[in-house]
Amino acid sequence: MTRSIVVANQKGGVGKTTTVANLGAALTAMGQRVLLIDLDPQAALTATYGYDPYNLPLSMYSVLMSDTTSLARVIRPAGVKGMMAIAPGSVDLASAEL
Repeated sequence: MTRSIVVANQKGGVGKTTTVANLGAALTAMGQRVLLIDLDPQAALTATYGYDPYNLPLSMYSVLMSDTTSLARVIRPAGVKGMMAIAPGSVDLASAEL
């Protein structure tokens, strides 16, 4: 069964990125397949997994702002054994709010 877990808080510095990264790792260690979706314009979660949020050809910004970019096109590996992946965020997400 598929489940969605959302970690959200407008206040910065409350541990959202750390919580998501550790929760993803723990679920993966338990044998679950995990997709992390980074919708934060600071894209710290994306950077945590080694992707440069300033130089991504496709990101969640592309998915939100384009009718032709699917979520499947932006997903990248994150973690071991193919059990965890990330849909990376980018700094461009700051303009998506407009």
